[in-house]
Amino acid sequence: MKKIRVLHDSGCAKTIMNTNTFTELLNQGNIELLLPENNLVLVTCTNQHEKITGVADVILHFTGNNGLIKSFMLNIIVHDNISQDFLLGRDFTGSD
Repeated sequence: MKKIRVLHDSGCAKTIMNTNTFTELLNQGNIELLLPENNLVLVTCTNQHEKITGVADVILHFTGNNGLIKSFMLNIIVHDNISQDFLLGRDFTGSD
């Protein structure tokens, strides 16, 4: 299991993972990149439209300060042009 630092982005509607980070997960196996049937684009905060690499279903494991671990399945976007490894969007958090 790879540990990834996650940044909550309250302006991000959908959770996004950097392509390089996702490639590391691919190398560990047990995950698959799905190419969308339609040409999906990501609309950035500067209103640029950028093509995505693909989408994937991942299992997120969160560890609390008390040691409690919670796991969730989430469909994410994989994209080349984000500066962080992983942006957790409102599709998971449900709010700003």
